[in-house]
Amino acid sequence: MLYVPKLRQKYYNEGIDSLNELERCILALIEPNIKLSEELIMGDKVMEDYVKEAVEVCSEESFGESYDKEVALQEQARNDGYEEGLSAGVKKGLEEGIEKGIEKGIEKGTVNRSREIALSMLKENIDVNVIAKCTGLSIEEINNL
Repeated sequence: MLYVPKLRQKYYNEGIDSLNELERCILALIEPNIKLSEELIMGDKVMEDYVKEAVEVCSEESFGESYDKEVALQEQARNDGYEEGLSAGVKKGLEEGIEKGIEKGIEKGTVNRSREIALSMLKENIDVNVIAKCTGLSIEEINNL
């Protein structure tokens, strides 16, 4: 396994001749100093072409602009995704909340209506057991009306 800090240390302490081809290429790829990078890959045509092309691309005026645009597009996509997810979550939450509210309202209305019916039946002197059976209310609930 290669450990870059050890490679750098080997290069600085023992010189370029102590590095094998792979070690030189790895250091050249991560070296920010172009002159050192060129020194590391000297004699390797493929790596020389790579460094030359990398230097040309980085020196183009549109390189930074393209990078900035790409970063901006990624950030916009992330923000759009967040907004879309948030909006969908809020919509779903509202729908569920409304649905639960309607269910509770219907349930409460049903209980209130059962109490009204029970009260009417009590006024007609109908037996509490019959009222409980017809309305679904407990005898205790009926007696508390």
